[in-house]
Amino acid sequence: MLNDLMVRLKGAAPLYGGAIGNLITQGIDGGLLGSGIATLLSDVLSRPNSSFEHQKMAACYLYAMEIINERFALGERPRKDGFFDKPYNDFRPVACDILEGTLLKAKDQYELKKIQYFGYGFANTAFNEDISAAQALHFLTLIDRLTYHHIMIIGVVAKKKAAGLRLWERPLSEEAEFEYSGDTSVHLQQAYELIGMGILIMPFEDNDTLGANDLDSISPELMTLTRLGETIYRMFGMDRLPDIDINEAASWFADDKFRKNSV
Repeated sequence: MLNDLMVRLKGAAPLYGGAIGNLITQGIDGGLLGSGIATLLSDVLSRPNSSFEHQKMAACYLYAMEIINERFALGERPRKDGFFDKPYNDFRPVACDILEGTLLKAKDQYELKKIQYFGYGFANTAFNEDISAAQALHFLTLIDRLTYHHIMIIGVVAKKKAAGLRLWERPLSEEAEFEYSGDTSVHLQQAYELIGMGILIMPFEDNDTLGANDLDSISPELMTLTRLGETIYRMFGMDRLPDIDINEAASWFADDKFRKNSV
């Protein structure tokens, strides 16, 4: 995956400045998503930024084009509910707000593996009328808060059953304490944060309510995606997470990472 990203970044290098047209005409031009998109892209990528910041934005857009071209090939067409041409809040179309936000967040990313998911989010939103303007803007802010480790945890929770992966399950019938390393504590904290954001959920001991009191109440095997989590997972193309990252995330919550405290 990282090698693919580096290829995208290198390929994006000439796609700013005078060569903006090369990017705009590769699958997404004014005839497909509206002239406002081409104008905005030209404006954003022409702003004074470092060459690497330009590359990150252009690479993000290339990832978006990958999804959009795939969906066009399947006979799908962009949404027709005013997303691309109806003024939002009495100003420009919301598609322009979301695309600019997507590119600017990609520009500022230090976790390079996240860049493609910003692009996937814009592309999938462009075809889904069930995602309102308010939701799309909120989801963009939400994924910006996630680390790549958060995304990996979402991926393993979504795929663990289909992939035949089993995570550690805290015994609910006993009040034993368990020891784990500092790294495992970090990953539990990340899972706890996802529960707090409403992306993951898990049962309490009585199975009547849902959530988690603290790190020591988290049972990784019981974690599932909420409705919001499922939407985020699909919208930002997290089903494309590479198997190597899914397996690594599963290893964070393997049985051997938790040791029953004998004291």
